[in-house]
Order: sequence, then structure tokens, then C-alpha cells
Amino acid sequence: MCNRAGAFTAKRPISRYETGMNPHSPSLDELMEKASVALSAREYLACEAMCMQALELARGKSDWAYYARILLPLQEARRHRRTLSAEGFIRLGILAADLETIEKALPDQPFCLVLTHPGSVEMARRIQTISRENFRFAQILWADNAIQADHWVLRSMGGVSVEAKLQSPPASWCGRWLNPCEQVEADSHQPARKPGDWVIDAVEALGDAALAQVNSPRVHSRG
Repeated sequence: MCNRAGAFTAKRPISRYETGMNPHSPSLDELMEKASVALSAREYLACEAMCMQALELARGKSDWAYYARILLPLQEARRHRRTLSAEGFIRLGILAADLETIEKALPDQPFCLVLTHPGSVEMARRIQTISRENFRFAQILWADNAIQADHWVLRSMGGVSVEAKLQSPPASWCGRWLNPCEQVEADSHQPARKPGDWVIDAVEALGDAALAQVNSPRVHSRG
């Protein structure tokens, strides 16, 4: 785990839970049965992918009761993905010099990336898509502010607009890839004990903000 961040070159692994799936017309029951098996087997990325597919099917049928049933395993899979990602490489913010390289030099191990200006929400979405397509343990967040800001404004990257404002991470944590085995300097004024904790706090703050304005099942499709 304590390697340097490198290019995102690994091919997307195929879960054994995908191979038995009917590619033409998977039913909700079939998807969720396989998602449940994947979750029990700690195949968290496969479970999340199948739950997302099931959400689309349930939404298309306006079957909101089934939609609600999907949310629990989906959130459980996402929780494990976030936890494992937060134990990997951490990048809190980017600088102008990183703009041309950040998408080309993502770690091939679990990682978290909080993208700031001069990046964009579109760039954050692209990186999230790459991570999902390659079945990577990754947590991508968009902070609509410069890396030097005293407070970071986390915003959702799709669906219902959600935002949360957090105290910025310590400057010594920002603007570079932090190795999971690196000893980082703590900040007595910062609630987060380590960089991965800051990311988890940010995700939870966004989740709390979303819950405060829930008025449609579409809120829960945010990842």
C-alpha cells in the first residue's frame, strides 16, 4: 500500500457476480439478489454497481417502494468503499501546475481526491467515471473553492444540488498526494485526526445536507 501514486493503468476487473447476469433484461429481483450476495462476500464495488443499475430500473418503473429497498445495501457498499478509500492515498486540493496532469496520474491503489479550483466539477465527474469504470476504491469530491481558502465548500456533482461548508484541512496536508504510510502533522484546531478522516467528515457533511432537503428519491442516487 505504501507505494508512490502512479498512473491509472490497471484494467477494470470483472467480478464473478457480473458474469452470471443477463445482459439484456436483468430484473430488479435478479440484480438485488446478486447485489446481496456480492455485499456478503465483501465485493463492495460490484454491489454498488448493481444497486445503481437497480435504482435506474426502479426509477424507470416509478417503483418507489422497491427503490427505497435498494438504498440500504447501496449505502452499506458505499460506506465500505469510502472507508477503504480513506485508508489509501489522499489528495486534498490541486494547484495550477497540477491541472494538466491530475487526471493522468491517479493512484492504481485505493485513494481519495478532493478536487478544488482551478479544477472543475466536470473534471471531478470524469475522474469519478474513470474510477467506477475501472472498479477502483475511490472517493471523489468537488470543493468549489481555491486550495488556499479558509473554508471549503463541498458540492454534489450531480442530481439534486447539495453543499456543505467545512474548515479547510491543514495546509501541510494540501496540494500533494499523501502516502497512506506517511506520518502527517496533526492540527489541534482541526477535528480530523488524519487526512482520510477529513474526507469522511466531508462526505458525512454532504450527506447531512442532503437529508435536510430531501423531497425526492432522486437525492439518493448521488454517489
